[in-house]
Amino acid sequence: PPRPAGPSEFTPFTPFTAVISSSSRRPDANGGDTVACPNCGDAFSSEHAVSEHLDGCLASAGGARARAAAYLAGNPPPAAVEVVKKLLGNLLKEPGNDKYRRVRLGNPRIKEAVADREGGLELLEAVGFTIGDESGE
Repeated sequence: PPRPAGPSEFTPFTPFTAVISSSSRRPDANGGDTVACPNCGDAFSSEHAVSEHLDGCLASAGGARARAAAYLAGNPPPAAVEVVKKLLGNLLKEPGNDKYRRVRLGNPRIKEAVADREGGLELLEAVGFTIGDESGE
């Protein structure tokens, strides 16, 4: 677009506008380029659009990546990791199913895989679970 004609229409420079440069570019279906969010992989038309999206994306993830890394840093046994993968996989497969939105920490396998492991409960909270008492459990 043409530049503003006079000083009354001057827009001040703001050096701290949101822009990221670590996203990957990829061609879209229309032959143009899109920029992928480094967190969720969603495509956007520009780096500026990704930058505006990124804060909300990271907040909505609840820090799940960092929590998963903390859980895995505790070196849980493979069987415990499989239980957590199953819990998270069920959530991804059917996010609206209430059956997969509750976990009984009294279950010995879940207790050993999650509650007894450093970072396990924090990981579940990061993906949307809340710790609570239900029917004395």
